[in-house]
Amino acid sequence: MWAFGNCRTYLHIVEAFFSLSFVRKSPISITEGEAVRKRLCVYICFVMKRVALSLSRFLLSPISENLHWLCLIFLLTATFDAIQFLKNEIFGIFLAVFSAKIMFSYILALPVAVKMRWIKYLYISVLFLIIGVFYLVDAYCVIKLNVSFNRNFVAMIKGSNITETMEFFDNYGLFDVLCYSLFLLIVSVGIFYQIRKWKCHIPGWVKGTMLCVVILSTINSMRTPTYRDYYSLTGKCKLLTTESESYNYKDYFTNPQLVTLNDNMPENVVIIIGESLSKQHCQLYGYDVENQPELFKLRSDSLLYVFDNVVSVATGTMANFKCFMSTYNPNYAECDEWYKCTTWLEIFRMKGYYSHWISNHSKTGFSDNIIGRYSELCDTVYFNNWFNSAYDERVKLDGSLLAPLQEFKSNKTRDKNLFVCHVMGSHYTFSSRYPEDYGKFGPGHYTNLPAHQRKNISEYDNSVLYNDYVVSSIMSMFAQDDAVVVYFSDHGLDLY
Repeated sequence: MWAFGNCRTYLHIVEAFFSLSFVRKSPISITEGEAVRKRLCVYICFVMKRVALSLSRFLLSPISENLHWLCLIFLLTATFDAIQFLKNEIFGIFLAVFSAKIMFSYILALPVAVKMRWIKYLYISVLFLIIGVFYLVDAYCVIKLNVSFNRNFVAMIKGSNITETMEFFDNYGLFDVLCYSLFLLIVSVGIFYQIRKWKCHIPGWVKGTMLCVVILSTINSMRTPTYRDYYSLTGKCKLLTTESESYNYKDYFTNPQLVTLNDNMPENVVIIIGESLSKQHCQLYGYDVENQPELFKLRSDSLLYVFDNVVSVATGTMANFKCFMSTYNPNYAECDEWYKCTTWLEIFRMKGYYSHWISNHSKTGFSDNIIGRYSELCDTVYFNNWFNSAYDERVKLDGSLLAPLQEFKSNKTRDKNLFVCHVMGSHYTFSSRYPEDYGKFGPGHYTNLPAHQRKNISEYDNSVLYNDYVVSSIMSMFAQDDAVVVYFSDHGLDLY
């Protein structure tokens, strides 16, 4: 074994112990007993010295023998974070983040010193498979989304189905990400082979400096656990492997004590939940493109009230659903866990409403979908895309919800009904959200904007135009009934 010397050392120790035992039981002189004890101390010191030497050699191996592996791990895990920080001039946490990167690169390089070749190569294969996956994810996040890999990105992937994810990649593309990644990978591997080639000729003072950097980085990482856990490879793995936030919300009904202020409740309540609708691209809020003609007319006839001070709590669908579906407020420290808070679906149930959930989304995503769980609180559930499959019809327009909604309305069996309509709205890819005859706006309508923005913005405005048709059609469906219709989007979207 590398840490405890050879078998002869063990035999000497055993011999010394037997001698000591003999000293205790035999009437030999004190001088001989002290001699045995001294022999034992010498052998113990010898073994401890061997252990310390082997341990120090192992702990120094990432610098003395495997500096090339240490550098390669660091380059692959830190390159895109460095690019992100430099692009956005984020210098305040630069030292803390890269201290964590150096410390974890050192730790991950330690097992490479294992002498058993098959264990060593198995470890290297698994390690670089994981690093490679996160290398590509980091590249995509930084190059396309201008953010570091974070929990919002993970929540978006977990809450999306395969179709939405494919549309996302179709919209943003992968070619330039692969080109950048391949170029930086070639540079990193080139540095790896150069260090491997010249590691025997690296001066001792350089290795000493590297050791000091690792020690100081480790100390600094211990002082900043937030960045250590968030930006390290293990922290990113935790984000992906965290248990899905999926609960049976019926187990958390709160049975709140309601105070009735008015017994005159509408027979029909319609809640339309939109997707990615930006206030800056709405005619109702002063946008100079006529992409909401029907709703604009309803407001002119005093049949529509427009709220002008509504802000989403987050930029992602899942985080917003936790808040607007219930009384949960993440800014209140005394607030319960979000899934334990009272939902308005439960309140409607307590007031005698029969509820219907009608959605143009899938019921499940890559992980169990929070939205799908909320839908289970309703009495009737309808999903256009029930299963998470990219092999079903690729695109179903929001207009396809009008027929099932009309059917539920016509066949209702209760006096009071709640209808929740969850539409795709302006979810990317924008051109997939409207039929051809709603392609009213083209790049030529936006000559005042940079050329690379015109196509995306024209398609987005067309999706808003079609959303105007869907929402106004639902309002028209209940125009002759005792009804209240409310529309809001889960969050906005910053195009440019």
